[in-house]
Parts: sequence; C-alpha cells; structure tokens
Amino acid sequence: MAARLYKDAKHFLTLSNFCPKNWVHFKTTIMKLKRFYIGLSADDFLIKNPEGAEFPYRTSNIVSDFNFLTDYFSNYIERGLNSLKYKTNNFDTLMIRGRKKRKGVVLKEHLKTLEIEIPFKEEKYHSIYPHINEYPINELLIPVENNNQLSNFLLAMVLDAMEIARAEKVNIPIEFIINRVLDFKKKNFENTWVYRQKRVPKTDLVSKLICNLSSDSFKLYLVVVDKKGKERFRKVILVTLPSAIQYKGEFRDIVFKDKFICVTKEGGENLYEIDIYSIENINC
Repeated sequence: MAARLYKDAKHFLTLSNFCPKNWVHFKTTIMKLKRFYIGLSADDFLIKNPEGAEFPYRTSNIVSDFNFLTDYFSNYIERGLNSLKYKTNNFDTLMIRGRKKRKGVVLKEHLKTLEIEIPFKEEKYHSIYPHINEYPINELLIPVENNNQLSNFLLAMVLDAMEIARAEKVNIPIEFIINRVLDFKKKNFENTWVYRQKRVPKTDLVSKLICNLSSDSFKLYLVVVDKKGKERFRKVILVTLPSAIQYKGEFRDIVFKDKFICVTKEGGENLYEIDIYSIENINC
C-alpha cells in the first residue's frame, strides 16, 4: 500500500511540476470533470509594443480568435462530459493547449485544470483561417470560409492530445472523448441542442428554445410546433459571438403571460415575446 501511495504521489507531483520538497503538502481531492477547452498559450504569441507603452508586450489577437473559433467544438465535448460525471483527482477542467514548443502534461492545481500541451500547427491554422480580428468586436468574427477544414483541424488536435494522455496514463476518459469527437464528425460538426421545452397552456402547441453554436456565432431560436411535430413558428431571437461568456444570462426560461409566449433573460426581463393567437392562426 505504501509503495502504491508513493507511486501515485510521484505521478501527481510530476504532472504538477512540483519538486520533492512539496511532497509533504500532497493531498487528493476527488472532483468531477465538467469543463473542456481547446486554446493557445498567450506566451507563444507576444507582440512587442512601441517604445513608451505601458507594457512592453501585448498578446496577439490570434489567441482570442482561436478561443472564439473553437468554442463550438469544446462545448460539444463538454456537454458530453457533464453527462458522464467522470471522477478525477484535483481537477475539474481539461485544457488542450496548442504550443509552439510542447512542454508536457501540467496540472495547475490552483485553477483545478489539467493541461495537455500539443504542438500547434500554426501554418496549417493560418491556411484555414488567414484573418486576424480587431478587438473589441462590435458584431461577429470574420467567418471561416471552410468550417469542415477547421473542424477536422480541431479533431486532429483532440486526437493528438488523447494519444499523449494514453501514453502518459493520464486519468481522463480517453475513449469517451475520442468517441464523442467522432460522433461530432458524423453529425457534420453541427452543435445544436434543445435548451428548454414547454407546452403552451390551453393549446396543442409546444414551445422550444433551440441553441446553435458554430465557429462564428451563437444563435438562439424560438420554435413552436404542433401536436404532430410540425413547425408553426421559428425565429432567431438572439445572436452573439460564439462563446458562453457572451450569451450567458441573455436567456433563461419560457414563460406564459396572458396570451404571450415570453422568453426571459437572467434578470427576469423579456428577451422576446409573441402573441400565441398569431401562431395558432398561421396557415400551414
């Protein structure tokens, strides 16, 4: 038993980049893997500022671009992980980080994050997305011309990371993640899900909030179907940049007030409303 504890502790501390003097602080906390990200390292993309600037360097906008462009892919994996409820030691977030020079697998305990670093194929990325967006962005990103190429680029990054995790015996659900991304490919990398669904009182109608997350935007649809499942109404009621940070709090629930279907925001105010009578009388 003592030998096994020593081996586990040594593996943990290696991932953490700890040195032996820190072993006395070793402690394991059981967590559930809930978050998943694909990103770059800001340290690899520093640009020297003009002389006299407040800071000597700034981060290239490629890092923010990449974070936005990859969220649709990360979100699909993350939603699967939330259903899996996989138990880990000392981290609840898995980050696949593209690096110009890979350093290894690193546990950042203070962030509860395990990072798997992989080589970032920068030239390949720029061939797929040759743009650099200007920030702050007032509307949306410059769109990706070939989303299938971007999706397969990200798929390769995830599969590379899983091979590293397998070789280094990292405690993550490797096969689940592989199967999840392959399933995503079968769906043509379409990330759409039903956020909320409610029957409209005193009618045969069902209202739904449907989310679609792509490489260039997040869209929220209000959809109303009849008892046969036929659509009677569909409208995009919210468009944001492709990141949960952008759309979080912008919608919460479907409520029914008098003869209106209302989509509420986090604070309770209406994001959108429509008269039920107008939907019932649409000719189909």
